[in-house]
Amino acid sequence: MSDLASLDFRRLGGEARLRAVLEDLVQYYVGVYPNRPLALAVWFEKSADRPDQNLLTLFSGRLREAINITPRESLRWKTGVEEPPFVEVHSTSMDYFTQTLRTRPDDLARYRRNSEVLYFDTRFITDEVKLFFNIISAPSGLVRGWYIEPEVFGRSQKGELNLRSQMQGRPYLGIVKTEESPDFKYAKGLLQIEINHRWVPLSPGALSAYSWYNDWHAGRPGYLLLEGGALYQILKFEVKTAPEYAARFQLLEKLPDARYPEVYLRAVLPTEHVAA
Repeated sequence: MSDLASLDFRRLGGEARLRAVLEDLVQYYVGVYPNRPLALAVWFEKSADRPDQNLLTLFSGRLREAINITPRESLRWKTGVEEPPFVEVHSTSMDYFTQTLRTRPDDLARYRRNSEVLYFDTRFITDEVKLFFNIISAPSGLVRGWYIEPEVFGRSQKGELNLRSQMQGRPYLGIVKTEESPDFKYAKGLLQIEINHRWVPLSPGALSAYSWYNDWHAGRPGYLLLEGGALYQILKFEVKTAPEYAARFQLLEKLPDARYPEVYLRAVLPTEHVAA
């Protein structure tokens, strides 16, 4: 039994090392085409026992209407040494891959075989590709939100700006509602942040890194503008120990101590703001 265990650990260690060098190559592809950002990178038909590995890269924008396969290259490319492990890279556009999924899905079956998604950017991935590779980037029911500082809300009351203009940038946070009053006036939500294009729970220790928490802690509670245009005033934050939350709300990660920060919200009625 001990021999089998050590063999398994060696296999897992070899796979981890391969993943690390493949991710290093993927990071190179992230910045190599500024006008055609990398949308997805998938390690497919993976096997730590083989000297050759396979990587699929899908880029946004329009590329040739085919899947281009580059000659294999060493994953030690940074050192200039031409030795195993090697990788063969299959590249095309997100549009072409999606089109092929719709018309000839069997042609792409190998890319899902024993595959692992190493990188994705949800801004450029189609729903068909998400489903094909089982990419889940947010828990069910997540709503993205933009923080509205008290001063900005005050300017909107005077008609100096439209709060919806604040939604043009990246969202500050996301929430998964845990409770809502029957009249929809009050709500509570689990705080989520976006890391590597995935929405995961915010740990209690990280709260102080965010302006929306520090403003509230200093007695200057701000507002949260959610997708769809609903505006809420932040009432308070509370850390709740709730091991059941991860499964109940289908969170993408579990916090180690099951302590989840929640935000308490009050809906701001249209009569309370002029240009939201």
